[in-house]
Amino acid sequence: MSLLRIFLRDSAVYGGADFVSRVVAFITFPIIASHLVPSDFGALELVLTVTTLLGIVLNTGLNNAVQRFYWDPETRREQQPAIVSSGLWVLLINCLIAFTLGSLAALAFVPVRSNVSFAIGTTGLIAALLLMVANQLSQYLLDVTRLHFAPWRFFGVSVLTKVLSSVAGVAAIAWLGWQLDGMLGLQALVAFVALTVAVFSVRKDIKPVVDWQVARRLISYGYPFIFAGLAFWLQSAVDRWMLVGMVSLEEVGIYSVANRLATVVMFVSLAFGLAWSPLAMKIRVDRPTQYRQIYAEVMLFLLGGMTLVAGAVSLFSREALSFLFPAEYGDSALPFVVLAMGIALYATQQVTAVGISLEQKTYLFARLTWATAGVNVVLNLAMIPVLGATGAAAATAISWALLSAIYLFYTQRLHPLPLFGARLVLLLGLWAILTAASVFATHFAAGEGLLFKMVALFAAAVCCVFVVPTKGLRDVV
Repeated sequence: MSLLRIFLRDSAVYGGADFVSRVVAFITFPIIASHLVPSDFGALELVLTVTTLLGIVLNTGLNNAVQRFYWDPETRREQQPAIVSSGLWVLLINCLIAFTLGSLAALAFVPVRSNVSFAIGTTGLIAALLLMVANQLSQYLLDVTRLHFAPWRFFGVSVLTKVLSSVAGVAAIAWLGWQLDGMLGLQALVAFVALTVAVFSVRKDIKPVVDWQVARRLISYGYPFIFAGLAFWLQSAVDRWMLVGMVSLEEVGIYSVANRLATVVMFVSLAFGLAWSPLAMKIRVDRPTQYRQIYAEVMLFLLGGMTLVAGAVSLFSREALSFLFPAEYGDSALPFVVLAMGIALYATQQVTAVGISLEQKTYLFARLTWATAGVNVVLNLAMIPVLGATGAAAATAISWALLSAIYLFYTQRLHPLPLFGARLVLLLGLWAILTAASVFATHFAAGEGLLFKMVALFAAAVCCVFVVPTKGLRDVV
């Protein structure tokens, strides 16, 4: 099977797992919300936000580190279980420390809670911590599953883990009539049951010993991802805060709808990334003289493919909005186009950052992510007062594109790739033309200008077929 077919197959399977999980979460979300008053739901969101941030810290980038070294040319097959096991034991220790400190904080919250109306008690807070621990361990093991190139096993474990948690939440709130404490407790119990399946799926790589030298290497490589993760979290939230402060709450709604629709494009990018990241390391081992050229071809393939995906949804943004949302959300079309086309450029960071990763200069990820987060804030300050939601979308899209471009700059300094300069320029030009056509298409009402939209998309697809090199990809087995 060619590498290109492996990409498409694995991306479809990984994306399918995420799609099923998101659909179930989308269906169960309104059911749970309908059984909670806004203050109770706000308490739940607050607790989940805090545990998400805590999870970023305690993970210490171990998932990224294991993926980096598992298929490293210097790693022998018999050493791979030591890498997985050492990372898992470090994560377990981190989880134990976080759970202990978090439980003490939950107990200390008891006297404060007596004076504050808060829907989650000590039991619920501890259950939320357990749920976080189970989710972190499950995600680690799922990433190891990808290193085994077992997409269908990943699909089964991922769907089981995430779907059961969503169903458990509905069962506790809607069917059993429990409060949030009971819901979080049941979700934590179900998450640990599903965790046993995840452990079983990668059992050959789990050993009851830890190599502390390997563990130190993993932590040294991975800890900068803590700061990068925090910067990404900030960058994904700051635009909404600034919109409500500088314009209005209604503008936040317009932007949020555009952002939610743009996740369709991000979903495709993430599905590709799940398949690509373990393959990238293995290609370096299997094709030591060709891997750089393959990386460069994949970057062009990704840029061309994501441009077509983003262009397709952007050209028909009016139709999508009119089908899914009331007429008052029509102003979301332009910000949606800007965000979607921005994601097309941002998706290339899955390849543009490869040189930084291979040379183990992971501290650059933290520095560059925080730098572009700062750029995002400055751009928001300049654009939101003038353009509102579209300005926030433009600030986000520019910062995304800038981050991938800077990654490529450092990759070319640290671990150069043979860039196809002319082809890259042509694809960027195609992206610019398709972006302009999509912006122009927002001036049509839903159902109008269909011939223009279809011709623009067809012409872009034809150009991609001739510009994107695929011979090297097809030749790799």
